[in-house]
Amino acid sequence: MTICNYSDRLEIESGNLVRIVEAESKKKDKAMDVFKEYENGDCVCRNLYYSMYGYRVGFPEEVNSLYKNSCLTFVQKLEEYGECNHISFYSRKLTEPEKDLITRKYHDFVYVLKKWNGTIEDTFSALRIWKGHKEIEFLLAAGFDAVALNKSFWRLTEKRKKEVVLFLRKTGGKHFSLLDVQTMIKHKISVLDYEQYKSFCWKNRKVAYPVYKYLVKTGRGDINGIYLYRDYISLLVQTSHDADDPYWKWPKNLQKKHDELRDEVQRLKALEHIEMLRKKQAAYFGAVEKMLEIKLESDGYSVYVPDTVEEINEHATALHQCLVSADYVQKVIDKKCLLVFVRKGGTPIATAQINRDNTIGQFYADELDRDNCLPSDEVRKVMEKWIDVKMMTERKSGKKAEVA
Repeated sequence: MTICNYSDRLEIESGNLVRIVEAESKKKDKAMDVFKEYENGDCVCRNLYYSMYGYRVGFPEEVNSLYKNSCLTFVQKLEEYGECNHISFYSRKLTEPEKDLITRKYHDFVYVLKKWNGTIEDTFSALRIWKGHKEIEFLLAAGFDAVALNKSFWRLTEKRKKEVVLFLRKTGGKHFSLLDVQTMIKHKISVLDYEQYKSFCWKNRKVAYPVYKYLVKTGRGDINGIYLYRDYISLLVQTSHDADDPYWKWPKNLQKKHDELRDEVQRLKALEHIEMLRKKQAAYFGAVEKMLEIKLESDGYSVYVPDTVEEINEHATALHQCLVSADYVQKVIDKKCLLVFVRKGGTPIATAQINRDNTIGQFYADELDRDNCLPSDEVRKVMEKWIDVKMMTERKSGKKAEVA
C-alpha cells in the first residue's frame, strides 16, 4: 500500500459533470485516478483502502495490492460492488475553464459562481441543492456556506429556514453550523455565551448546552463534573424515578444525589440477585441433596455443603466473594463443581470449589485483599479431611466419586 497526496479536477463524462480525484505517491513516481463523484451524488472508487492511519492506494504493480477488487476499472467496480460511500479528500477552488464547463450545462448557475467561489467538492454539493432550491445563491453570496451546504437546512419548514437566515444576518455568524444556529435559537443563547460554551466543549468533552449551563451554575464546570453527571444519569435511568423531572434531572447537590442513587441501585441489584437465586433454589437443592449429609467437625471448624442459595449469598457477602455475581450456583446445578463452606463458631472462614474428581479448585478466605486471601494451612488440612470423608462415603455407597 502506498501513502499518497490527492488532487481533484472537473471533467465531463457522457454529458455529466464528474469530479475525479487523483492519487500521487509521495515520491511522485506513480499516479492513478482513485475516486469519482458524479453530479447526481453517486460515487465510485478503486484501488483505495482505509486503515487506522488514513487512506492507502494499492497500485496494480504492487504485490500487496492484489486483493479481490484492487485492480478493477471504475466501471467494473461499480458493476460488481455498487457505489461506495462519499469520501472527502482535499479539494481545490474551481478554475475559470471548469466554471465554463458547469455553466455550459447549467447556464443559470453562473449567478452562483459569480458571487461565490467554492472548491470543486463544495460546488458539486451546491449544484445538487441549487437544482431544487435556487435561493441557495443568496446564502452562498452572503458567506453562509456551512448552513447553505447542509442538506438538513433545506428540509426545514419555511418558517424555520427564515429563523435561521434572520439569525445569521443579525449575528454575521458565517462560521456557525446549522446545529450551532439551531442550538442558540432553541435555548435563546447569545453569541458570546455560545462561544464560551463551545470553548468549554473543546477543552473538556462535548455536552448538551443545558447540561453545560447546569454544571457551570453548580460549580462543576469541568471534565470531572461531566463524568460525574454522566454517571448520575446512568444510575438514574436504572431506577423508577422520572428522569425528565427537573428535581431528578438537575439536582441541587450532584455528588450527594449521585451517591444516594448509587446506593439505591446497589440495593435493587442485590434484591434482583436474591430473587434470581430463589428461582434456582429447587434446582440447586436437587443437585446437592446427596452431599448434605457429608459434614465434618474438626478443631472447632465446620465443613459442609450449604443447602440454600440464601446461605450462599450471605456467605459470599461476608467473605467478599463472587459466588453470586459469577453465578457459581448455576455451575453447581450443571454439576460442574460443588461449593463447600468452612466456618468456625458460625463465622464464615473460607469457600472451596470442589471439582468432579474431588480435587480442590479455587479455595479462598476473605477476598477483600485479593493478594492475601488464601486460607491458612490449618484450614486447608480441615478441607482435605472433608474430602477424605466424602470419598469414603462414596466408596461405602458403591458409587463413583462425583460432586453431585
